[in-house]
Amino acid sequence: MKNEEELKSFISIRKKKARINDTVLTFKVQILNEDGEKRDIPCWREIAILGRDNLYNFAEAIVKSFGFYFDHCFDFRESPRGRKGELYEFFVDLGEDPTPGAKGVEKTKIAQAFNRVGKKMIFYFDYGVSWFFELELLSVRRVSAGELHPTLLQSHGVAPEQYPPCENDIPPEEGYEAAAVESVSKEEIKRKALEKAESVLFNLQEAYKVRPDDLSYEEEKQVLAALVKAKKLRDEVKKIFEQSNGL
Repeated sequence: MKNEEELKSFISIRKKKARINDTVLTFKVQILNEDGEKRDIPCWREIAILGRDNLYNFAEAIVKSFGFYFDHCFDFRESPRGRKGELYEFFVDLGEDPTPGAKGVEKTKIAQAFNRVGKKMIFYFDYGVSWFFELELLSVRRVSAGELHPTLLQSHGVAPEQYPPCENDIPPEEGYEAAAVESVSKEEIKRKALEKAESVLFNLQEAYKVRPDDLSYEEEKQVLAALVKAKKLRDEVKKIFEQSNGL
């Protein structure tokens, strides 16, 4: 069932038709654990994509090849921890406080970032949960005009759940019982603020999952920007909730 969902997700990607003299890059994409290390049970995908395509579309192909929703910010970096060295961030394109020296993903071609066979990079997706993927360029070849890419060539292993259930999860709009203002404690106020922030993020994520197929690139970019802002709000409220003993 999971593999069927992954295939359906990948098929939904907008494909490009190859031109004469185009090159196709083949990658092995391996999902890592939360520490950026190899998983005990390997899980990887082999993806072919046009070299002239950009890193934004490559990111979508990576995420959807594992059956994930493409609903968070991301970057391409040299190592799982830290942003030193070569770095391509979606924040640059959004104008949302990018790392100094980072390049964008919309104007960077895949063949520019991966300029030699054997080159490896880390794809970091969803800064809250932290999904790490190791990317390795396996081959480069000339392609016949008319071929459609990206293409999922191989799939090995069952991908983990992107949003596994948590026993502490609180469904949106539940648990908000009316109470007199004078009887509400400071801890209760903080808890409700966090729940509201979580609810906003949850609802935006749910809306993104059921977005129409004819959504334009610019409209999709606006939705992702809204998700980024909602996540920043949630993270700030959560930080206050965890670090402060009082308001």
